[in-house]
Amino acid sequence: MDGFPNFSAIIVQVSGFLILYLVLRQFFFGPVGEILDERQRVERERLEDAEAQRKKMHAAREEYEHRIAEIEEEAREKIQEAMRQANLAKDDMLEQARAQSEKIVAKGQKDLQQEISKAQASIRDEIIDVSLLAASKIIEKNLDKAAHLALIDKALEEVQAG
Repeated sequence: MDGFPNFSAIIVQVSGFLILYLVLRQFFFGPVGEILDERQRVERERLEDAEAQRKKMHAAREEYEHRIAEIEEEAREKIQEAMRQANLAKDDMLEQARAQSEKIVAKGQKDLQQEISKAQASIRDEIIDVSLLAASKIIEKNLDKAAHLALIDKALEEVQAG
């Protein structure tokens, strides 16, 4: 029976293999499988966390861009409001300047009219004085002051009419 395999050796080898398999499964494959499962679970959690972080970052970016757009719009509105306020202030200042210049012109005209009236009165008085002097020398007779004034008034009326 040299050519045939020895059944007892085969049985010993098969039983040794089964024992080795059971020992390896108990002490090696189980812990290694658990380690591999744990590693797979950790990697899956990391991937899920990374995906959640990516989504949060994407949402934060969109919110940031939206907020920047709002801030830009607010800035534009504030600039436009400031420009409107500046234009209103400018118009108000121009109106005040116009009103003040009109007052100054009116006062100037009033002052000018008063000065003209004063000058006319002064000229009239001087004309009266000169006329009295001239009339008294021309007429060479003594007229009373009322007659002189009547003659001067008549002469002035003729000058103004003519």
